[in-house]
Formats: sequence, C-alpha cells, structure tokens
Amino acid sequence: HPEQGLLAAPAPRSTPFYIFAVPAFCDVFGTGLATVGMQYMDSAVWQMLRSSIIIFSAILSVCFLKKRLQPFHWLATVIVFVGLVLVGLASMLDAGSSDNEKKGGGGSEMLFGLMLVVGAQLVSAFQMVFEEMLLTGRVKTSAKKVVGMEGLWGGFFMVLILTLMSTLPGSDDGHFESTPQGLHMLAHTPMLQLLIPTYMLSIAFYNLTGMIVGKKMSAVVRCLVDSCRTFVVWGMNLFIYYFVSKDFGAPWTPHSWLTLIGFCILVFGTLLYNGVLPVPARLRHSEPGRRQLVVEEDDRVLSFPGMDVLTKVDHTQEGMVSPIAATGSAPSEAGSSSSCSGAQQAGSAAA
Repeated sequence: HPEQGLLAAPAPRSTPFYIFAVPAFCDVFGTGLATVGMQYMDSAVWQMLRSSIIIFSAILSVCFLKKRLQPFHWLATVIVFVGLVLVGLASMLDAGSSDNEKKGGGGSEMLFGLMLVVGAQLVSAFQMVFEEMLLTGRVKTSAKKVVGMEGLWGGFFMVLILTLMSTLPGSDDGHFESTPQGLHMLAHTPMLQLLIPTYMLSIAFYNLTGMIVGKKMSAVVRCLVDSCRTFVVWGMNLFIYYFVSKDFGAPWTPHSWLTLIGFCILVFGTLLYNGVLPVPARLRHSEPGRRQLVVEEDDRVLSFPGMDVLTKVDHTQEGMVSPIAATGSAPSEAGSSSSCSGAQQAGSAAA
C-alpha cells in the first residue's frame, strides 16, 4: 500500500548540517533588532516589551507544532497584550519630554524602537519553535548538538555581516561599520575593556544560576525570580539617575505610573500563563489519562524565560526516531512550553 510504504520509509539518521542555519540566523537577526531598538528607550521598558514573546510563541506553537493550548493560556496571552499596550503607550507619551531626549527623541523614533523590539521577539519565538521541532521531531537531535551547531553558524553569520558592513560606504571612518575602528576603540578605551568582559560574565552567570535554580528547586521559582528582573532593572535606573549621575539611568516620568500598571499586568499574565497562579477548573480542559498529565507536568517544568536548550534534560540519542512520528500518531495536545517573559538570551523550547 502506498501509505504503508511512506510510513515504513526509513528516517534520516541525523539532522542535516544546513538545517541549523535557520535558528542561528534567527538568533543573530533577533538579537540585532532588539539591540538597535534599545537605543530608543529605557532598558526597563525594553525588558518589559520582551514579554511579547509569549504572544508570538503561543500562536506559532499552535500553527507549527499543532499544540492545543489551555483556555487559561489564551486568557494570559490577552492579559500580556494589554500590559504591552499600556507600556508602549506610556513610552510614546513620555517620548517628547526633555528628560527622554537623550534616549532617541520624538514619538516617531520611539515607535520605531518599539516595532524593532517586538519584531525581535517574533523572530525569537520562531527560533524557539524551530528548536523544539529539532529536539522533539521525528529525528530527535541532541540539545548539545543544537547549541554547538547554532554557535558555528552564528559565528559564520557574524563574520559575513561584519565583512559586508566594512565594505559598504558610511559615516564610520568611511564605512557603514568599520570593524578595525571598533577593534581600535576596544583596545584604547578602558571603559569598554571593563564593560564587555563584565557583560559576558554576567550572561554566563545568569544562565548558570538559572539552570541551577530550575534543576535544584523548580521552574516556578525561576519564573518568579525572573519576573522580578524587570523591577530590579527599573529600580537601578532610578537609583543611578537620582543618586549617581543624571547622564545615566532613567528618571520617573509623568507617565511612569502607567508603565508601572502595565508592568504589573505583564507579571500577572506571565505567572498565569506558566501556571504559577491558581487556575480555575473551567479554564482547563479535562484530559483523562496519565500520558496527558505527564506531558502537562513536563510543560510546566520547561516554561520559564530565556531558557537555553541545554536546560532540557537531554536523554536523546542522536538520530533516534520519535515513537509518535514513527507510528504516525497525532501530536500531544497539552499546554505549551513557553518563555515566561522575555529574554531569550538564548534559544529555548517555546510554547
């Protein structure tokens, strides 16, 4: 029978090398968009806007992974959207104030920055969904291999981009982005020599401690801690501006109260999406069977922000064929595994 022959066809032993270029490009492109967008807003607002990844990851997981989200997931997604609208509105209203001129100027540039950051979260959400397809698809791929291959492809893309920018005309020493000029600045600027290694160490420490918390305690605890990160960033901005130097940090603006309300709504939606808050029974689908309960518990474990793929417990052998795909069974209809609020500093298995 033709269908039996199709199902019986042997699966490839490993994922082709070029496939990993897709999530690697998403990582580089999404990080670039988010970094450029940060120039037009405060770091606290930027951090809040990254919560939009929940919305995109939920939609993409339904479209590509054929997952069925619980009703409370959709409710939480709407709540997160409302919080993002309030944060963005407050930023737009404060964009024309004199205190924020140093952050990028008028409302049009602020709107451009908002679009860049939200667009970056869309790219990151697609990266997460694609990575989950690699990790749990018909031919399961080792999480360590995914990280390693993405690193190789990411390095290749960065060399290609920097070479291209160095050849295009621009205002940076006659180039669009002069790599030699950047290296010269790094070699002769003590502040950069301090900030760049500090940034690298902080990211490494953040990922390491996040994995330890998620493994030794629970993903719920990590989700709660990470939800406080935006509040800490905002508090540090206020402290630096009022007690260190007004050249840095961010002041309390006339519409910061609206940002605070939006932030609280974002945290509420994030905690609801990840099941940290109690969920009424009418907002859950009653799915009988032990297999469903196991999958839902696994989703709860994996649903926290910026989760690197290495935090998945990787018992997968390279080239192993998924039993579901091999038998042609339908995919699980469990609640999704998603990012809690933003971040991604690295690729993660998303909703």
